[in-house]
Amino acid sequence: MLVDRVTPSRVASRAASLRGPFTLGIAALALFYGSFNLYIYGPFVDTRAYWLPWSRPIYDPALNLWMPHFVYSPVAALALRPFGLLPFPVFAVLWTVLGISAYAWLLRPLALVPRLVALLAGCALALNGNSEWTLALMVLLGMRHAPVWLLAAFTKVIPFLGFGWFVLLRDWRAVAQTALIGGTLMAISAVILPGEWVTWAHMLVTFTGQAGVLVPAVPLVPRLVAAAALLAWGALRRQPLVLPLVLIATQPDLQPWAFGYLAAVPRLSGAWSSAAIDTGARSQGSADARPATGRTPEATAAPGRTVEAR
Repeated sequence: MLVDRVTPSRVASRAASLRGPFTLGIAALALFYGSFNLYIYGPFVDTRAYWLPWSRPIYDPALNLWMPHFVYSPVAALALRPFGLLPFPVFAVLWTVLGISAYAWLLRPLALVPRLVALLAGCALALNGNSEWTLALMVLLGMRHAPVWLLAAFTKVIPFLGFGWFVLLRDWRAVAQTALIGGTLMAISAVILPGEWVTWAHMLVTFTGQAGVLVPAVPLVPRLVAAAALLAWGALRRQPLVLPLVLIATQPDLQPWAFGYLAAVPRLSGAWSSAAIDTGARSQGSADARPATGRTPEATAAPGRTVEAR
């Protein structure tokens, strides 16, 4: 009978056969937008914003959001300020090479053709200077070290909503560690850079509502609602693959460079996903939490061990 032919294995096989073309399509779309963005703005636009020479102030509230200037928190400024001692050409090469290298590592689990197309898109984003590769890495590292999510809080701000993953999993130890480290970093930056937190907060208010020109503007509130719902669903299913989508939905300026967040997906499909599930199991502290994930102890990757999806 026809119904006998529709089995879970056949459905899974069909889904696997569509995964390659779907991935290739997303990569091609990212390459198109990344190249168009590079054509419109030129290379090293955002790179110059992250280069903070000591001869000029960190912030310039008089500039528009779309002008190349630094718009992240004083904590991020402290992290980047030492690189301001380098000549800009040296910093630009270093920042670009780091970005391309990050995309190459993130995309390695993909099949050859989608990987090459996606890497070309990553190169276009890196040449522009976009920092989305840092948050893509953050998603992966943050699965095992929750305070890494502070990178989102001290840069893009709103994508820190993704940290709600640990709250929904009731990983209170991770929440406490992140709060303690975040508060310490804020206090240190306030002492070293007095008054800059007030200046930065004023800039954020000024920038609110400034839309881009490369894609249609999508209101932030509906995106936040969708992101919160997606995050709750993903935490309930212990499915960290939703986190890059949450980052995209909460990107303050929803523009083509948000494709860079999707570079975290291939690695999330492997051992990193197991680590995220284990985090929730440990936080609940129950004996039956691990079996509820549907994974045996032997199937769970050990820390520091990477299993790549091929």
